[in-house]
Amino acid sequence: MQEVRYPLPGLGLSQTEQALYETLVAGPVSVPAEVTGTDDFARLLELGLVTRLPGQPPGWWVTPPDAAFGPHIARHRLRLYELRQRLDQMTGQKRVTASDSTALVEVTHSPETSRAMFEDLVRHTEREVLICDAPPYLNGLRKQPANFVSPRRGVRVRTLYDRESLALPGSLAYIAASIEASEEVRVTDVPMKLMICDGRRAMVPLRLRPLEMDRFLLVHDLVLLAALTALFESFWEQAVPLSVGIRLDELPDADAPSGLERDLLALMMSGLTDEAIAKHLDYHVGTTRRHIRQLLTRLGATTRFQAGYQAVQRGWIAADDRTASLPQEVQHRSRLVG
Repeated sequence: MQEVRYPLPGLGLSQTEQALYETLVAGPVSVPAEVTGTDDFARLLELGLVTRLPGQPPGWWVTPPDAAFGPHIARHRLRLYELRQRLDQMTGQKRVTASDSTALVEVTHSPETSRAMFEDLVRHTEREVLICDAPPYLNGLRKQPANFVSPRRGVRVRTLYDRESLALPGSLAYIAASIEASEEVRVTDVPMKLMICDGRRAMVPLRLRPLEMDRFLLVHDLVLLAALTALFESFWEQAVPLSVGIRLDELPDADAPSGLERDLLALMMSGLTDEAIAKHLDYHVGTTRRHIRQLLTRLGATTRFQAGYQAVQRGWIAADDRTASLPQEVQHRSRLVG
């Protein structure tokens, strides 16, 4: 098999000239007389790859490869370095272009663009959507991610709802509709609005607590995405799960909670204030507080935490994951808005 020779840089040697040079480098110190009379040898002599030594008969010194080609390689390296620097500069200029999908961060400047981006992100999600939901909302509207991803696609939707969000009129009905659409829901004090899709892209407001939802950041950077995902998971671990329907065991009627007590327990475990509970139940605040005191007395509790514990012990609510369930009245209303 014939040996493959790679061209040596810089001097423009022909294949036969390069072959002769490689032979001289690898051969003995003396150069055979039959070689010195060839055109290829004359070319090497012209290029300085071979030098004539004084004396009779004349001797020959073959220039070592590193001395012969080192300067040419150094010049090539310099040109490659300059090219790399220019490419990096061009790449940096490209990344700051807001319309470029490969940018580390993009910025939207209108509610219409933000809404379209939200829907596009969710529709193209393949595995999981993570949401931190808190007011305010785009033009007062709220979008349910579960409505954009069919459960048959196998996309998991997990949402953290802020307690302030639950206090808004109609929120529980909205959340119940989301749960019925296969969304997993928990309640906590949400640090910021956030949506992460497949761990590859995230959408956050340009400001932490904006008054208007008109400008968003679309994040592509993997380091930022990892930090945002870790933030979500830490709050998810501490949040109170919320489900549709309180799973009651077969209880004696005398020990079973009334419909109002079930509703109060669900709303209390969601972290709502007395005022917010009264608003959802359409009661006066004083009346609501009286019912809560009666419920605590029946459970032998002095705090909401104790009431939740006693309710679990009696089987009034499910103990798994501290799950709070929405009132049946709210579930019924959710079907009207779904």
